[in-house]
Amino acid sequence: MRAQMEFAATEAFRTFLTGLTRFEKAPSVIHAIFIDIHPVWKIIMDYRRMTGFGDFLPVFPNTASWMTYAAHYAALCQMSKQPGGPYDLEEPSVVWKEVCHAHKKDARQPFIVKVYVLPSTSETLESRRQIEGYAREQNFFTSVIDSPMAVLAAQVEGGADISATGPGTLGGFLKDQHGDLWGVTCGHVAQTPGSPAALAGGQGNLGCVAHSNFSKLSPQSQSAVCNQYVVKSQDSVDAALIDVSKSHRAMDSVLGLGRVDTIFDRTRLNSGSIVSMTGAMSGTNDFQIGGYGVTAKVQLSSGTAYYCFSDVFDFSAVVNAPGWVPRRLVQAASPWPLQGDSGSWLCFNHSPNLYAYFGSMIAVRGGVGVAIFADSLIQWAKTDHGLQLSPL
Repeated sequence: MRAQMEFAATEAFRTFLTGLTRFEKAPSVIHAIFIDIHPVWKIIMDYRRMTGFGDFLPVFPNTASWMTYAAHYAALCQMSKQPGGPYDLEEPSVVWKEVCHAHKKDARQPFIVKVYVLPSTSETLESRRQIEGYAREQNFFTSVIDSPMAVLAAQVEGGADISATGPGTLGGFLKDQHGDLWGVTCGHVAQTPGSPAALAGGQGNLGCVAHSNFSKLSPQSQSAVCNQYVVKSQDSVDAALIDVSKSHRAMDSVLGLGRVDTIFDRTRLNSGSIVSMTGAMSGTNDFQIGGYGVTAKVQLSSGTAYYCFSDVFDFSAVVNAPGWVPRRLVQAASPWPLQGDSGSWLCFNHSPNLYAYFGSMIAVRGGVGVAIFADSLIQWAKTDHGLQLSPL
């Protein structure tokens, strides 16, 4: 996600975030800002891959036969909903340049900034209109999306793989420079160092919580500003390390996937890349990486505390259905990350039966998961606890 992070550091984007503060009620409705690949640009690229054509024709071709025109657009309309990507963000497109020119947008980066606001009511509708009007003034594409706030996904009725402060999922195991083993999960799952962590299903004690950054997370009010360009640096880690009991044999694999033999930093994958996750509640499924999260406000499911995060990413189900299948049916048949999956590792299948640890899920927003990057967790363990973690 190097390109999205570089875009987030541009003066235009920083000015946009700073400008949001001029709207008095914006902090009470905006809860996340993600940078994703524009869907129109993705359609252009998917069309090229599927048909072998160049850019699809933007206007009716006066010099070509209507059969040629029909062939192009019939192919576009019949495109299945199979996921594209990963994408080459520097791949040129005449059509994309024309789209940007028509809307007075910068064509150099094929991104759309998604501003997530709480579902609108009569009281918040005017604030939403102001934010949307300001967003459309930018020289990049921006959309304002009604969506519930993400909820930290530890609390859930029923069983989970592990239970410490609350139920959640043990993502996997890493070792330090001394050869000691550590179980990895979320800080909001295992909040208190020294507390026991038990395996679900009567499998006994996993160990005890050795390190957790939950106490360092700053709870906020619902109306607090979550914008690191305006207030302060936000957290990019929600993590805990469990000191594994000698009676437990740690494995180098993730249930339902395979062996994890490496760790990918955030620049190795991009929007559209496919990752796999085994969650205690949702099971083993493939998901598609969505956008880069510049800022995200999430709510603790058992209370009124809110937390601000930055440098995260979201992911959702891989949609694989013909274009004629109704969207509701596709969504109903697609796997969702669930509360109780917190701590689950998102892994990339880089070679047969071998996976790379890329991120850890921390929250869910409807049918979309929110995750921290694995390299953020690795850096936290090194900086705060002197641990150099690596796969077993």
